[in-house]
Amino acid sequence: MSSPESEHLVNVLRTLRDEDAAGELAEVRGRVMAAIKGKKPSWWFAFRWRYSLVPAAAVAVAMVALSPRAQIPAPPAPPSLQLPAPVIAKTPPPPRVRRPAPEPTPAPQAPLLVKMFTDDPDVVIYWLIDAEGD
Repeated sequence: MSSPESEHLVNVLRTLRDEDAAGELAEVRGRVMAAIKGKKPSWWFAFRWRYSLVPAAAVAVAMVALSPRAQIPAPPAPPSLQLPAPVIAKTPPPPRVRRPAPEPTPAPQAPLLVKMFTDDPDVVIYWLIDAEGD
């Protein structure tokens, strides 16, 4: 099913690698433009691209508006109960117990420093004694 035009097109495409292929491309472009010059697109082609968004939007809005929504039932009201008033027994408060005041704690004392001299004048012993005696 090869036609002379398709063979010519194949030959043109093979020569595209050449630098002087611009003239061939112009010739092919001219033939294509001459072939489609007298033809008009169908009314359906023009209609579907220009006005397809309006019906699509209308259908989408109708689907959202008419779609059933989930109905959540209201929770039942709690039963009302009549309870008697609570009885509060009046009892005297417990007696207050007096606690003795805590004994004051003695202030911490500074450690006691004991200095011992030995027979050797270069040796002096220092001994620290704290409040517990250790």
